[in-house]
Amino acid sequence: MRDLENKRRLDKERYHSHKQEAKQRAHEYYLKNQDAIKERVNKHRLEHLEEIRENKKKYREENREEILEKKKKYREENKEKVREGKKRHRLAHPEMKLASDIRYLTKLGFPNNLTPFAYRHALTAWSKTVKKLGRGLCKICPNPATISHHIIHKAKYPGLSLNVNNGIPLCDTCHYECHGYK
Repeated sequence: MRDLENKRRLDKERYHSHKQEAKQRAHEYYLKNQDAIKERVNKHRLEHLEEIRENKKKYREENREEILEKKKKYREENKEKVREGKKRHRLAHPEMKLASDIRYLTKLGFPNNLTPFAYRHALTAWSKTVKKLGRGLCKICPNPATISHHIIHKAKYPGLSLNVNNGIPLCDTCHYECHGYK
């Protein structure tokens, strides 16, 4: 009985040591031939690009709910990391932000036939005017106003987006609360 247990233990140790040696050899081979391996992989990707895209698309379609759930979980667990990544992206790609703003403003249907650039400046002027009329203080709390909030959303009624009577000055905290955030 003891002999059998010893034999099993020795076999297990040999197996694990052989496995470790194989891993070590594979790692050494990779380090030695890293450039050639990367070149082969890239060549394979280029040759089978369409097939790889189709497989990825098929996988995403079949596992859509699971992927969305994983993304949601990641965003919830890494809120600060996601926020910082978005901030870095916005700073690195201002042209994308501008294009996004123009698409958004086009969707609104510019009031008074303003160009996107002129409308953006008009919104800035509207914001400053609303804050000035509110004496620079938040209408809900005594903090300084940092944001001018549209009472009737400009997405629903673009014609009211530049009306100073459709705005109230708010601090960041109160503005977030108006939109249902913390």
